[in-house]
Amino acid sequence: MIKKRKLLFLVLLLLMTGCNYSKIEKKPKRKINNSTNSIEKILKNYELIDYEIRNNEFIAITSDKNHADLIVYSLENEKIILKEEINDGPLVKASITILSNGFAINYGNNHYSDIYNKDYKLIKSIDFSDYNADSVSPICVSQDLKYVAFMKEDNSLNLLNLENDEITNILSLDNNVDKLSFIFEMTFLDNNTLCYIGATYLKYGEQSTNCYGTIDIASHTYKKINSDAVTLSTYENKALIHNQAVAPEENSKSISYYFDGTNGKSLTMSLTDSINARLTSSGIIFIESGDIGVIKPKVTFNDKEYGSFDIDYTFLINCTYYNKKLYLYGYVNETLMFSIMEIE
Repeated sequence: MIKKRKLLFLVLLLLMTGCNYSKIEKKPKRKINNSTNSIEKILKNYELIDYEIRNNEFIAITSDKNHADLIVYSLENEKIILKEEINDGPLVKASITILSNGFAINYGNNHYSDIYNKDYKLIKSIDFSDYNADSVSPICVSQDLKYVAFMKEDNSLNLLNLENDEITNILSLDNNVDKLSFIFEMTFLDNNTLCYIGATYLKYGEQSTNCYGTIDIASHTYKKINSDAVTLSTYENKALIHNQAVAPEENSKSISYYFDGTNGKSLTMSLTDSINARLTSSGIIFIESGDIGVIKPKVTFNDKEYGSFDIDYTFLINCTYYNKKLYLYGYVNETLMFSIMEIE
């Protein structure tokens, strides 16, 4: 029953967030603001869409009723170092992916992608409709910021060369038994290797099962391991593949795999710990989102569990760690709240 309530809440949350397809401005409005202010005050008048911590900086996608902004905030100096309009209308769903040489922002149901280098300079803004791709999901950017891998609506995996705009087909997926049939999420481990989670059919007429593995771009080949792993979390060239919210009666152990570049290894993570595991700049954080009226949210980090927060959250969406502080975002009943809590 608890699992069903969690899934229902997550479905409702996704329906609430939806997607926004308004066109991006080709020349976003950039603004440097050197005034000192706390990140909590800066975000107070925005809806926080996604955030990551990279080095000493807090990177956030924010939105109000008029537009969406990228904000880069120095946690060391406690001031905004960049504020840039990324969309000329509000956004309700977007994601940040931290790469070895910069980061990428995806939004509009992965229809648009903005790619930034280490110095927060926009080096490429992509509208996938320009490449005859009406529907693209998932997408990912190479660590050297030179390529974008993306799935098209015809279930083909393609590679876009950002230097010359050429597109190369890597794989065409099909529904044959024990072949890779779907890719749900993927990331570059290096500039020639993709890590993915997807699905495969074990027998004709049966429901698909989850799988994960790697794809070699140069040889157009892939490796596949069937498992219950259903979620991919990534940070730079590292990736964590893990179970998410698997009921104890279904499996006594979690299945987790960790890639550091192209080197992979199994992890001995408990079933409880694997729930909502997330890879961040500081390592793996476990987030038990919560179930209103049933389970209180909690965070496990560095073998310590935190269930009491400065704000009485009823559902957690995101959490990162920096310099003995947890950066928390979630619901207090029906209100979204961002807070920072000091920990030992």
